[in-house]
Amino acid sequence: MPKILSMRITDLAEAVAPGCRMELIGIHPGEKVHEVLVAEDEARHTLEFDDKYIIRPMFQWWGRDSWKDGKPLSEGFQFASETNSQWLSPAARKSLIGESFHA
Repeated sequence: MPKILSMRITDLAEAVAPGCRMELIGIHPGEKVHEVLVAEDEARHTLEFDDKYIIRPMFQWWGRDSWKDGKPLSEGFQFASETNSQWLSPAARKSLIGESFHA
């Protein structure tokens, strides 16, 4: 799982259409507010690297020595959009939007 930056949907709307009118209507049944990329129960067998997390399979026969440089995660760790400490900057959002319109 790559360590990706988080972004709010309202920030994306502002990057696409600066100054646009937004109306908050609340959450719909079944709609997610945050994306969980490494759940707390997966963290027990996940290793952290500089740029990614590797969720190791729980099979005994799987080579656990394949990822020797990874660090185990702390108890209760979760990688989610709401707990991510790294957010996409306004300049980076504009850059991504500009790139996608020119692709």
